Formats: sequence, C-alpha cells, structure tokens
Amino acid sequence: LLRHGESEWNSLNLFTGWVDVDLTEKGVAEAKRGGELLAEQDLLTRIKKSLFCSFQLYGGYEGAERQVARFGSGETARNEGEYPIVCVKASPKSAKFSDELSHRDFLGALMSLGIKRELIGDIVVADKTGYIFCLEKSAAFLAETLVKIRHTDIVCEISDADFEVKPPPEETTVVIASERIDSIIAAVFSLSRSAAQECIEKGIAFVNSALVEKLTFVPEKGDIISVRGHSRFIYEGTVKSTKKGRLLISVRKYE
Repeated sequence: LLRHGESEWNSLNLFTGWVDVDLTEKGVAEAKRGGELLAEQDLLTRIKKSLFCSFQLYGGYEGAERQVARFGSGETARNEGEYPIVCVKASPKSAKFSDELSHRDFLGALMSLGIKRELIGDIVVADKTGYIFCLEKSAAFLAETLVKIRHTDIVCEISDADFEVKPPPEETTVVIASERIDSIIAAVFSLSRSAAQECIEKGIAFVNSALVEKLTFVPEKGDIISVRGHSRFIYEGTVKSTKKGRLLISVRKYE
C-alpha cells in the first residue's frame, strides 16, 4: 500500500479529503521516495491500466530504460519543473591508455562507492566514456568520488547538454525457432531457452520499457528489447525463413 506524502493538514492532525492541501517538506521527500520504489519494482507498468490518475515516465533521454515517475498533470500536481535527473559524463583522463570499459565496469565502480542502485538510471557507454543518468541529489557526490574504474583514471563532469542515444549502426542476424520473445532473447544473448524464460519469469525482461509478462509475447519491428544484466537491442524483424523452417531475424544490439 502506497499513500501520498505527509500534507500540511496531516501534520496538524486535521481531517482532509475535500480540500487540496500542499505537502510538507517531509511529504515531498516521501513522495519522491515512493516514486523511486515504484520504479525499482517496475510496478507502474504492471498496474498502469488500473490507475485512476495519469503519470509520466522519464529517464533523462528518449528511450531510457530506468525512469522516474511523475503523477498527474503539471498543473494539478504542481510539478511543471524539470525532472530531477542529470547526466554525469565520466571520461578517461587518457583515452589512449584507458581500459576497454563496459557497462558492468561503470556500474561496479558506482556500487563500490556505496551509491544505492535506485539512485542511478541508465548508464550508456560510448567510446570508453560513460554517460551516467542519476537523481540530481546524487550527482555532485558521484562526480567528485568516481575517480577510477579498473586501472583507468576517470574525470567526471555534470553535463547540461541534451543527450541522445543513437541506434547501433550495424545490424546482425540470428536464427530463431519462433518469433516468441523467449526464443528471440535466447538467440540474441546466447542463452538456453530455459534461461531466457527464467529472465522473463523473474521480471527482468522489457519491451519498450514495459515489463514482459508472457513467454508467448511476439514483438514488432522497431521494438527495443532489454534484459537487465545482458544489455538491449532493437528488433528489426524477420529477414527470411531457412530451409529447415527456422527464421533468420535482424537485430541492432547495444554493447
């Protein structure tokens, strides 16, 4: 059960229900924490149809996987301002002598600093540089303390520039038995069919940021499929059928 944060009348032990009362500072903090918990458990995509209020999701850039929620319209919820998300750009001091840093390397370094996972959004790695989306309250600490990843010295800066994740330039093809989501995930990430099904059952597989709930789900061309711990890819559809009756599909996989 999740309720709204403490209001000014709650703090005075007054009855509320007919009057729109502002939240206290404590209530605002409670509401923000509630949103973080909802995002962490991915409850919003599960209960979206049963909600009686609108909400928006945003993760710092178009197509982000990890997002924060804002309930109600800007006018009714008094939240016309920007989302409290910033991007911290983490670059090697010397690209020439840098390790080949992966998403796992960046995430591991952040966790070693004691930063809670729910405070960190997507981590996009390109050309040995990590673009780390996080809540605004964590950005300064992250930028000051993230100084080394593996054997590579790192320089961080809080970036105000608009960020756009571009699709991977090259397509690759894999052979699948059927167009079911579990078959596609297994082929793209080189997993067994049962391991792919386990990813779906554990609630770590998503299509366009929405939780995959059925093993028999069939994605459409252009869908972004992601599995936590394995990266994500753009599904480009079926290329052709093989002589053995299997399907050759095309995907664009993020590293």
